[in-house]
Amino acid sequence: MLRACGRLRGSATFGHGGLAGLALGAALTVLSVGTADASYYYYYGHPSAYAPGSVYLPATPRPAAKKARRPAADQPQAGKPKGEAAARAPRGPLLVSVSLGDQRVRVFDAGGQVAEAPISSGTKSHPTLTGVFSIIQKNRHHFSNLYANAPMPYMQRLTWSGTAMHTGALPGYPASHGCIRMPNSFASHLWGMTKLGTRVIVARSTVTPVEISHPQLARFDRKPDAATPVVTLPAAPIKTAAAEQTLSDAPKPAMPLATSTSGAGEAAPAAIPAPADAPAAAPSATAPAGSPAPLVEYGPPLPQKSGPISIFVSKKEGKLFVRKNFEPIYETPVTISQPDAALGTHVFTAMALDENGRSLRWSVMSLPAEPRAEPVEGRKVRGAAAKAVPATSAAGSTASAREALERIELPAEVVERLAEMMAPGSSLIVSDKGLGPQTGRGTDFIVLTR
Repeated sequence: MLRACGRLRGSATFGHGGLAGLALGAALTVLSVGTADASYYYYYGHPSAYAPGSVYLPATPRPAAKKARRPAADQPQAGKPKGEAAARAPRGPLLVSVSLGDQRVRVFDAGGQVAEAPISSGTKSHPTLTGVFSIIQKNRHHFSNLYANAPMPYMQRLTWSGTAMHTGALPGYPASHGCIRMPNSFASHLWGMTKLGTRVIVARSTVTPVEISHPQLARFDRKPDAATPVVTLPAAPIKTAAAEQTLSDAPKPAMPLATSTSGAGEAAPAAIPAPADAPAAAPSATAPAGSPAPLVEYGPPLPQKSGPISIFVSKKEGKLFVRKNFEPIYETPVTISQPDAALGTHVFTAMALDENGRSLRWSVMSLPAEPRAEPVEGRKVRGAAAKAVPATSAAGSTASAREALERIELPAEVVERLAEMMAPGSSLIVSDKGLGPQTGRGTDFIVLTR
């Protein structure tokens, strides 16, 4: 009886323990199945009612959200400033025009406008200089040596006194200490387009280049080369048994006269004859042997490397000045009719050569007289439109430029010599102003209008 009770009790104990073990194993098996796998088992749409023979259905993946695509016109393109006027590859010399009145900078080439962006110029207490400039230095990572080492990325210097174009904050009104601030995207793009010597015009109103032609400008076209005379060579003698002749016995063909050479064998430039009443330039007694001749008033321009030249006709100085690669190479007096009448300031630029390769295509940018009004400081009133500054009309610009050219008398021998150095990118500046204090070593002509 006791054995039976023991057996029965042991069987009951084993039975309860076995069931508990099976239950524990089943629980662990269910827990080991991931939530994603457990969700696959459904019994007639009831996830909680699992039963043998349930169907295994793979879960349908959720479709990925599609990103809205912008139109191609709104897509940012590499190398182009975001949010600014679309730029194209420049063709020929570049001209940069800065308008302080509407706080904009525009870039032009031989085909028209290339790019445009907003700016922030100098305040009333630190005004931006206006006039004719050129880029004389470039520094991608520049820091100011005047204003607490302030960063000025993509700096392009216009004067050695501190005026430059660079990246800066644009609050929507003049806020700089005289520099021309630009958006970083546009400043980096402009940096890649310009080079040293690129002409920059800064004015109160919008100044745009206008194509122009004039007999005075046509004088700078290249003259056709003189025709080379044809020399008839004698026929080579024929060998015969009676008389044997060699090629060395034949008379040599006539050779053209050799031109005078200097230095490394290049043709020496022809000297410009001095006027009849001009005193002869005295040679320098202290100049060492082999050094270049000093700049004289009546003499040939010093030989220079290839590239465009800059010509400046100043009514105030009464002279014509020539610079190349930021160095003076020639100057001579000129005659200007009606000396009491103003000439204005005009920049003529040789943009390209015609199909014949000799005639130059010119454009002109005429700077209007600077008004006394200064740019308005302070924040803009929300909703108020900016005061527009009228731009000079193309007809008025070309009319005043033609009148200025007709009043200048250039000696024929001077024009002939300068025409040999003319190339696309060369410029002729005509102004009432003089050289001024900004023009000096390492600069092109800097003509300040205010």
